[in-house]
Amino acid sequence: MVGNEIWTTLYSRYIECTFGILANKWRIFHRPLNVDLDLAQDIIKACCVLHNFVRARDGHHSQAALHALKSPRITSQVVLECTNSLAELGQRNKVRLVWVPGHCGVTGNEEADALARKGSSDTFTGPEPAVGLPYSYPQGSIDNWTREKCQVDWSRGIGLRQARLLIKGPGAAATRSLVSLNRANIKIITGLLTGHGRLNKHLNTIGLSPDSRCRLCGTSDEDSVHVLCHCPRVIVNRHKHFGAGYLAPEDIREIPVDKVLAFARSTELATPILENETKPPPNQFTSVL
Repeated sequence: MVGNEIWTTLYSRYIECTFGILANKWRIFHRPLNVDLDLAQDIIKACCVLHNFVRARDGHHSQAALHALKSPRITSQVVLECTNSLAELGQRNKVRLVWVPGHCGVTGNEEADALARKGSSDTFTGPEPAVGLPYSYPQGSIDNWTREKCQVDWSRGIGLRQARLLIKGPGAAATRSLVSLNRANIKIITGLLTGHGRLNKHLNTIGLSPDSRCRLCGTSDEDSVHVLCHCPRVIVNRHKHFGAGYLAPEDIREIPVDKVLAFARSTELATPILENETKPPPNQFTSVL
C-alpha cells in the first residue's frame, strides 16, 4: 500500500519469469525475462512512479524476500538498494508491504496473475539478455560445463588404463587434496596413480630401464597396480597404510591421497624423486622390509 493506493504484484517463476502489477486503474504486465532470478525482485521496479516520487529501484515479492527486508542485518546489495528506495518513498507516503497467498480469490492478486500470463504470451523483442546477469551466473555456467566436459572425456576417452583403474574420476574433493600438496608430492602421487612414475614398467617402456620386472619381488611387471595392490614384498606396508594386505585396483579409488603418498614413502618408491636422484638407480633398489 502506497498512500491510498493498493498495488498488487505477481511474480511467476513458472511462466517464463514474468510478473504483473495492478494499482487501482493501472494495469501493467512485463514481458518474459531470459534469466533465472533467485528472488522475485520487481514489486516496485517496473511501475512505482507515483506523482513526483522517485522510482523505487528494486523490490522483492516472495514471502521470504519480504522477511529479508525486515532483517536487521543486510548482506545483499539488492536488499540494501530496495530498503533505501522504500525509505525514500516512505518519507512522503505511508508504505506497507503485505504478502498474500496466491490463487485464494484476492481480487488484485488474481488480476496480477492474469497480467503475468498475458506477459508470458508475448516474445521478448530486443538484444538478450533482457536484464543484466549477475557475475555468478556465467561463472557457474562455465564451471558446470567444465565439469561435464571433463566427465565425458574421462568416461569416453581412449587409453589411460592404469589411471582409470586407480582413479575414480574428476572431482572437487580429489582436486582439493592434490592442490594442498607441494609440487614434489604432487609429482609423486600423479606418477604413481597414472603409471607414469619412476617404476620399472614405465622406465622400460621409454627406454630408461633394461628390465620391467618388479625390483621387490621380481615376479611381475613393476607397474602402479602391482605395487599398490599385489606385490607380496610390501604386504606389511600395505596393511599398515590401507588396512589390508592385498587390494583390488578399485579399492585404491576410495583411499585418501595422503595415505597413498605415505605408502609410497614407506616403500621408498618416491625417494629418488624427492632427493633429486641421489638414491641408487632402479635396478639396485632394495625393499625396506
